[in-house]
Amino acid sequence: MMEKLHKYMRNFLSDHAGTAAIEAAIMIPLILAPIFFGTVDLGMAINSGQNLTSTTRAASQYLLNGGRSELDLIGVINDSFEGTLLQSDISITTSCACPNADALSVVEGQTTPLPYDFRTATLETMEQCSVICSDGAKERVLVNLSIDYTTNGLYKDIALNKTISVRIE
Repeated sequence: MMEKLHKYMRNFLSDHAGTAAIEAAIMIPLILAPIFFGTVDLGMAINSGQNLTSTTRAASQYLLNGGRSELDLIGVINDSFEGTLLQSDISITTSCACPNADALSVVEGQTTPLPYDFRTATLETMEQCSVICSDGAKERVLVNLSIDYTTNGLYKDIALNKTISVRIE
């Protein structure tokens, strides 16, 4: 009986007919799993990027329709974003700006003209942007909005940023 069992085991171990199938069954999931997780993460990042684009459009529409409250603007952003944004993820800067070809900035040893001369303001105090510029027009009010968001992926988290500038006056 032991001799039959020993002969059966020897025959089983020397038979290579199913070896490729077993190796493939082990290796294919190891190769395809990272590809699958990477694809899912990329899809989630693209979806989140489109969500950020939609959110910034809603924010700019609020500003262009006369919205002048930063708290309401943050509310519009949070309402239109499909997910959770922290207060620290949203950056809003408001500036009064005049076109100024004479404003110069030093960038790596070279001077380059800046298109505007900026003064800091807020949405609530933007009425103070009343200086008459060299072109004869009143100062422009520029709002820069930046939203940072990190997708929580299956394989890797991906950091996203969407920044827009809106001229509201």
